[in-house]
Amino acid sequence: MVWGMALRLVTLYALARQLHLPAAWLKAEARAGRIPALQIRRGYYFTPPAVEAALAVRAAFEIAKPRSPKTKPTRERGPVTSTKRKESAP
Repeated sequence: MVWGMALRLVTLYALARQLHLPAAWLKAEARAGRIPALQIRRGYYFTPPAVEAALAVRAAFEIAKPRSPKTKPTRERGPVTSTKRKESAP
């Protein structure tokens, strides 16, 4: 931080509007400590440049991380059976 610069804190909902993200997602990320936030009483407050930087680093890491190919497991099907009950002979 540069001396003389004031940090501008914004509320959860103001940040959600600014970043076009769901407020619930931002709150969950702040609670988990994945984005920088300040909790005062019951509210969360953010510095937008710090959050944007954290999300940019996270996005860069996700892009750089190699992914394994997702394949659906094949389900083997057994023989087709009838769903009707067989009636026993009296």
